[in-house]
Amino acid sequence: MKANALRGILLWLLGRVYRIKFDGKDLKALRDHLKEGSVILVFNHLSLDDAVVLLRPLFLEAKEVIERVIVPGSRKHWGEPLLGQIMRLGPLSGIEVFPAVQHYERGADSPYSRAHIFLLDWRFGKAAGEVLGMAGGVILFAPEGTRSKDGKIQPPQKGIGFLIRLAKRRGFRTKIMPIGIEPQRGFSRDLNFGKEFSIHFGPLLSLEEIENSVKEKQISSGEIVMEEIADLLPAGYSS
Repeated sequence: MKANALRGILLWLLGRVYRIKFDGKDLKALRDHLKEGSVILVFNHLSLDDAVVLLRPLFLEAKEVIERVIVPGSRKHWGEPLLGQIMRLGPLSGIEVFPAVQHYERGADSPYSRAHIFLLDWRFGKAAGEVLGMAGGVILFAPEGTRSKDGKIQPPQKGIGFLIRLAKRRGFRTKIMPIGIEPQRGFSRDLNFGKEFSIHFGPLLSLEEIENSVKEKQISSGEIVMEEIADLLPAGYSS
């Protein structure tokens, strides 16, 4: 009850900070599925507030059936005064942000130790297993792993493949929902307070549908997911 009340406050706040347009026809299927299973919401990564923008339509349509929401957030932003504080305060509204080291920060010159990277990966993996195994579990995930510099869709990193394999291996009732985020005028790669977003929700995809597409097209599950996201956006977003 407390989480839902706080999510209601978050809904009110997001409606005043952003101007968000979306078509909710596919969100009814999402709401119905969350009564018995979990979902990974995958989206193109354009700005620092992508995941926050998605929360408004998600909570508007399915707040009552969502039990837990987690999202990985870049470790390098964790120490920033504004963004870091926003991420830390996420649990107050039932959204847990897990710091994660970006793929381009994992090399020999990484500012983080192998032990630290392993610990963060383990924490997120453990939470992901819990969330995917429960009814009403939601993971917000940007498969590209980093923000696009030119707005075009980028190749996926390994994380989405890990989540799909985890759900399949454990027999979870998990589905994938692709989402295309289309910012309007004056878009920034950083925060976009007061800006307008159009959000395009795609159909729920079963793990079996993803697997069949992988076999048919002979590409990775991450690439299948990015194709589904690209199909929701204007042609200019495709690289």
